[in-house]
Amino acid sequence: MHTGPVPQQAKPHYYESNTPIITFQHLTTLVLSRGNLTGEIPPSVGNLSSLVTLNLSFNAFTGNISAEIGKLADLQSLSLNTNLLHEIGQLVSLEIFRAGGNSGILGEIPMQISNCKQLAFLGLADTGISGQLPSSLGELKNIKTLSIYTSNLNGHIPPEIGNSSALEDLFLYGNQLSGEIPEELGSLKNLKRVLLWQNQLGGRIPKSLRNCSGLVIIDFSLNYLSGEVPSSLANSVALEELLLSGNNISVSSSLFNLKNLTQLLLLSNRLSGEIPQSLEMVDLRGNKLQGTISASFEFLAGLNVLDLSMNNIAGTIPQNLGKLTSLNKMVIRGNYITGLIPKSLGNCKDLQLLDISRNKIVGSIPEEIVRLQGLDILLNLSWNALTGPIPESFSNLSKLANLDLSHNMLMGSLRVLGGLDNLVSLVISYNNFSDILPDTKLFHDLPTTAFSGNQQLYVNRNECRSNESPCGKKSTRNLIMRTLFSVAVTIVVVIVAVFLFIRVHGAKNEDDFLDWHFTPFQKLNFTVNDILTSLSDIYPVPKA
Repeated sequence: MHTGPVPQQAKPHYYESNTPIITFQHLTTLVLSRGNLTGEIPPSVGNLSSLVTLNLSFNAFTGNISAEIGKLADLQSLSLNTNLLHEIGQLVSLEIFRAGGNSGILGEIPMQISNCKQLAFLGLADTGISGQLPSSLGELKNIKTLSIYTSNLNGHIPPEIGNSSALEDLFLYGNQLSGEIPEELGSLKNLKRVLLWQNQLGGRIPKSLRNCSGLVIIDFSLNYLSGEVPSSLANSVALEELLLSGNNISVSSSLFNLKNLTQLLLLSNRLSGEIPQSLEMVDLRGNKLQGTISASFEFLAGLNVLDLSMNNIAGTIPQNLGKLTSLNKMVIRGNYITGLIPKSLGNCKDLQLLDISRNKIVGSIPEEIVRLQGLDILLNLSWNALTGPIPESFSNLSKLANLDLSHNMLMGSLRVLGGLDNLVSLVISYNNFSDILPDTKLFHDLPTTAFSGNQQLYVNRNECRSNESPCGKKSTRNLIMRTLFSVAVTIVVVIVAVFLFIRVHGAKNEDDFLDWHFTPFQKLNFTVNDILTSLSDIYPVPKA
């Protein structure tokens, strides 16, 4: 492969000649991309008067192209990575201009770009372009794609852009654009995708967008928009994705009549009202949603993501969520959910992540959970009021990587978790677990904080790791001795009480009633619970 400066002469493998490349008067296509070429592009390229396609992209050119480039009147497609912007207005036949990903493109887009009447694609993404968008862009009646994202644009979006009637894709995200989104965008009847996220845009979403009936994607995330999403957007029947996270907006319920809407992202807004009852992907975390989880979710057969976390949702988890057999992520943590974990969730065979932590859920962990054979990312049931033991069939969750059962009232042995070989994270702290930790590598490596707060759980792994160990036998003997001693003391107290009772009644005369004489004593009562609670933590109760 040739590297270095562009040669004034070229020897194509199929053309044995020393004819300089600049003398190819009938050359229509010149492709020198990815050639590790350096230096400046020679002015003599402008002599290729028949050139229609020039591709010099992905090289290491420096400097500017001479004004001679303006002689290429027939040039329709230009791909490069050097600073040509001040000459672009001379390329009156230019249809495609691609320079994305080239940090060498600097400066502002010239007003003269309006001379490129045939321009259909302008690609300056991920460049050093700065300044404001010129109002003359509105004179480009044939432009279909305006792609200038992740650059250094600032200022307002010119309202004149609404005159670019052929525009289909408007990609201006990742800049420093400010001001309001112009109402004139509603004049773009062919607009399909408008991505303006991560700018500094404010104001309201234009109501005029209802006129863009072909809109498929709207992404205004990470701006400073406010007010309500226009209910008129419900007329955008083709809309599939509406991404409005990181603003300060509210949503009209009529918006959720959109039949083709598959993604709705409204993270970190100030939403209020009840939860919508449609969509294939629902991600509404971090809002102020109230009410209960809609039972209408059962009709979303294709729903695969449901995230309602960190809201003010109350009520119970609907039984009919078990009909969402395509669901692979359910996150409802950080709400006020009560009631039981529905057994029907075991029907969500594709579920990979289930997080219902930090609610007020009660009852036991249903056996049906083990039907979730695909559950491999996370099962988080922490910070609830769950009771009872971990189901024995829990060992069938062989793919599970992360399990958090902490801060509940679960009890019983942890041996059932010993067979979960894929676990990389386990938290079981602050429950009522008992018995001895399983003798596995995972439990050996667990920090004490992962299982602290279980008063009857043997945590001295270095001395005793199973009931069959000498330490386990010693604890059993001590428990028996303490129990026998307590029983013996109780028997002695009962005998003393009976003796005193007989003595008092035996001294009574049939004719004379002598005064009663009471001998004070303390009666000792022991229950099994008293015995168990008086034992030290280092003597666990045997499983039997």
